[in-house]
Amino acid sequence: MKSRKRKTFRHNFIDKHTLPGALFLCMMAEIIAQVVCGLIIGGICAAFFPHNSDLQKIVLEVSVAIGALIVLAIFWRYFYPEYAGSLSGGDHLYLWILFAVIMPLIVLAVQIMTLTSSRLAFPTAVNLAAAFMAGVSEEVIFRGVTASYLMRQWLEKKRILMVIIVSSLIFALSHMLNLLSGAPLDITLLQVVSSFFMGAILCALFLRSGSLLPGMILHILFDIVALSDVSSFQEGGAYNSSITLSSSDIVETMIVNIIYLLIVLFLIRPSVQDKVYEIWKKKWQKTSEE
Repeated sequence: MKSRKRKTFRHNFIDKHTLPGALFLCMMAEIIAQVVCGLIIGGICAAFFPHNSDLQKIVLEVSVAIGALIVLAIFWRYFYPEYAGSLSGGDHLYLWILFAVIMPLIVLAVQIMTLTSSRLAFPTAVNLAAAFMAGVSEEVIFRGVTASYLMRQWLEKKRILMVIIVSSLIFALSHMLNLLSGAPLDITLLQVVSSFFMGAILCALFLRSGSLLPGMILHILFDIVALSDVSSFQEGGAYNSSITLSSSDIVETMIVNIIYLLIVLFLIRPSVQDKVYEIWKKKWQKTSEE
């Protein structure tokens, strides 16, 4: 008996409109992960623990992370069979994972040396769950979906930097939603700028390694380090409403962003762009539509 071929989806809109397509895919991924899985499924599960608010929060965070993995599967299936997936990487993936582990440890060491011990605390279970959720879901949405799609549309060496800029800009602007949770405007704007450069590192790491795993590890560890600063963040990752922004904070953030920029430029320097191109050429095998 002749085997039945799996259907290849058509992509009439996103084939022709790259930037609107990137925003559309990003928003759909956010809706599936945050609303469908986080609020609905997570909310139903959390209802079984009516007297344990911490457990409810943890269930909600884990539900969003699971929802993001579902998004990853949907994205792969939507572009089947031309897309090879976002988890398997290129050569020496273990080195990129090692890089992802070491970098947050350096940041933590700097924090310990420059901050007073009263501002640092080991993150709670809720904060660990929040860091896990953000690291998994945001890497899926902004790198696994958005950056991967942009590489599909702009699969040229000269446009690698453009992929990083566009995906990181979308990632940064999404942090404006922190205003809805009561974050001060000046701090939110500073976080938007910082998120752009942090997103650029995560995107460059994704494009170089070919896998979301190093970026997920880096993102989770970075958020754990950030949430250890109890003077800035409340339980669950929201900013303290009483926090004020000083000129030294701005200068320090700008210096860190410059360092991030240098790391990005090193990760995608011209001498390695052929490797990046080859990784993504293998990932996106364009096929004729049925």
